[in-house]
Amino acid sequence: MRFKKTALMVLLVLLALLSACKQHNPAVLTVDGKKVSMPYVMKINGEKITLEEYRHYFRFEALFDDNAEYTAEENAAFRASAAERLIYNSAMKAMAKERGLSITKEDNAAIKESIQASIEEEGGRAEYLKTLEEYDLTEEVFKKLLWENILYSKLAEALFGEAGEYNFSEEELLARVNLEEYLAVRYIYQPLDQEGSTRHKDAMTEAEAKLAQGEDFEELLDEYCQDSTMYNSNAPQIFLKGTEIEAFENAVLALEEGEKSSLVETKQGYYLLHRIPVDLDLLKSNLDMFRMCEQEKVFKNLLEKAASDLEVEYHKDYDLIAMDTLS
Repeated sequence: MRFKKTALMVLLVLLALLSACKQHNPAVLTVDGKKVSMPYVMKINGEKITLEEYRHYFRFEALFDDNAEYTAEENAAFRASAAERLIYNSAMKAMAKERGLSITKEDNAAIKESIQASIEEEGGRAEYLKTLEEYDLTEEVFKKLLWENILYSKLAEALFGEAGEYNFSEEELLARVNLEEYLAVRYIYQPLDQEGSTRHKDAMTEAEAKLAQGEDFEELLDEYCQDSTMYNSNAPQIFLKGTEIEAFENAVLALEEGEKSSLVETKQGYYLLHRIPVDLDLLKSNLDMFRMCEQEKVFKNLLEKAASDLEVEYHKDYDLIAMDTLS
């Protein structure tokens, strides 16, 4: 998936808005033609989550989906995902506060300079606001999102930076990594075809036939792969089991170490896979990748612990929120 406006989406994780801005694009919950009053969607440790803030997370999945109708099960899944992300945001902020981390005057000064540059880049404030609305964002919600991102960056540095508690040395990694928890794969990738075209699938079918005839996997990767990270590196993708897209991970697990796959199709695209053995040599030659995975595991555990300590309350009409009722 690709965002429609890359420059602004980079801004989404780097900038914040001035607080004295007019509110735009207010969220509305409409059921059976009647507006439902919802002054808050959830309370997390007493902090009210507004309908505008919740909407951004709830509707985010649909930004890149042309589907016009959603089942009750899909809406329930969207509600669960939105709630989880909001709870984890609050857990992250609690972790930052516990470590004495906060937004400084210097942060705010940099934010104000950057936001003005972004408005100019977008061609003016009107276009800037229009782009926010494309992502179901009001200015106040956008501001909160970006403040949280700054805190996350500071927390990550405190935990995993050079002086961080979990910046594991080579010796520490060798002692803590359980190789059985990991998978490694080299792959040839092309995206799914647009409707009416079979160009990518035809190319991958051709590569599959050449692989079956004994041609070298890496040479085929150089010729056919459209993933720049993979073809610009001699390293495999290394990841913890249970952290990749299910269809992709299952396809890797179906292979023996060293085995190559036939054509695999997922919602993300077409793949030919080469499962790489996960052993001590791989660990020693890819310390940074394993360190990142171990840090990801640590952060997940810390976040889940902090989230479990939060008190969460839902509005009585929470289950009325759906793709066709929330706008």
